[in-house]
Amino acid sequence: EQNLSVTGYDPECDTSIFTWEIEQGNGTLASGEGDTNILYAPAAGAECVSEHIIVLYCHFIEMDRITVVIDPCPVLANISYITLQMQVDEEQTLSVNVTTPGCGTPDYTWAITSGGGSLSTTSGSSTVYTAPSTNAECANNPTITLSCDQGGVIDTLDIAVNAVAGIEPAYYTIESYTSGYRLPQGGACNCSTIDGDYTCGRASERGCSGELSQWLPSDSLNAWDRIDPANVLVFKCNSDTVATCDAASSHAACLDEGRIFVWGSLIKDVRTGIIKTAGCCPAALL
Repeated sequence: EQNLSVTGYDPECDTSIFTWEIEQGNGTLASGEGDTNILYAPAAGAECVSEHIIVLYCHFIEMDRITVVIDPCPVLANISYITLQMQVDEEQTLSVNVTTPGCGTPDYTWAITSGGGSLSTTSGSSTVYTAPSTNAECANNPTITLSCDQGGVIDTLDIAVNAVAGIEPAYYTIESYTSGYRLPQGGACNCSTIDGDYTCGRASERGCSGELSQWLPSDSLNAWDRIDPANVLVFKCNSDTVATCDAASSHAACLDEGRIFVWGSLIKDVRTGIIKTAGCCPAALL
């Protein structure tokens, strides 16, 4: 809603004979007369008229008119996509997904702000993105923006474009891992040493396109040492050592029966310089 009022008017025009009219638009006014009023915007959506023209009369003579623009840009929207992992020369349709609409039909603009590829159109509610033919060093991975012409940037999308068949591992992923065993004295997580080897499970290797997948052995020697021995840290349930296998999203806890539990995720990039130059670009490494 927006408050409206009359200012600087001729004193001969009594406030009781001011009248208001919406000449264009489908909003409503709180009152038809007086020196103040309130404009209520219509319900959001395609039927909403963005540009409203309000006319003020005195003795049925037009005294003034104003144009009020109700924002047509969606309150909440994002880019709808098929995949974040594309191959060179592949196409996919991108579209606007509106959760909370604005008033009327906005004008949308699409742009590739960095990277390569092309768009079938730079305006409208959808476009087709075509990936580039090459992507050495992943420099052509695109960043695509969706903007509302009457507002600003609505959403940004990063896509990985792979140029390699992906027959060898590009990265390892630990989707979850646990380290559970009893402390030597069997105490409630208060011992400074750990008796036994820890294990990290569910390690898999993925190719350049993310499609190659193979479970690795879940013991630390074969799984963790193949990824990065320096990242193998032991968690102890005492104040002198607290570590969790070096994963940003990992967590650890001491269980009542004296066991240690670690969980989280880790992605390790194992691409060589030659593989990167060839265009091995998995979406997981964006």
